[in-house]
Amino acid sequence: MTAYLSSSSGLLLLVPSLALLIAGVPAAQEVPPPAGDALPEASTSAPLDRLAWLTGTWRQVSEEDVVEEQWMAPLGTSMIGGARTVAGGKTTGYEHLRIQVEDGTLVYVAIPSNQEETHFAQVEIGERSVTFANPDHDFPRRIRYSVGDEGLLVVNVTGLIDGVERGFDLRMKRVTP
Repeated sequence: MTAYLSSSSGLLLLVPSLALLIAGVPAAQEVPPPAGDALPEASTSAPLDRLAWLTGTWRQVSEEDVVEEQWMAPLGTSMIGGARTVAGGKTTGYEHLRIQVEDGTLVYVAIPSNQEETHFAQVEIGERSVTFANPDHDFPRRIRYSVGDEGLLVVNVTGLIDGVERGFDLRMKRVTP
């Protein structure tokens, strides 16, 4: 249905759809989704397929805060993700994330709370792990995701703070696939 707002009268005119209804022409039908979850062949890029294990929502709960990270399944040339930290019932931090294919290699892109976008190149990839690095950035310089036999997602983040190598690990349980 197409709607137009007339600026002179403020009236909402539903001209195209209304005319078709009066003429007895049925409205356009929505195209049904493909059967099951089938996607066209080559709907993802090969390097991204290796990160399908990262798909889903992951959560770490501690006495101080809750950290969640969520990743959409690989599709096209990217995986889209997001993260948030909640403490005392308030969101204290968030990140927009994506992993994309650039020139056949994976690049991790992070946009933390109100900061500039930072790119990290893939430096290592395994069956259920991937490491990204940006030696020109202070903190973090290196981000490693891995899932062990126990099913926990471990995110190891390291870099320089005041010229000293520092880091932390997040140990997240899968909340949704």
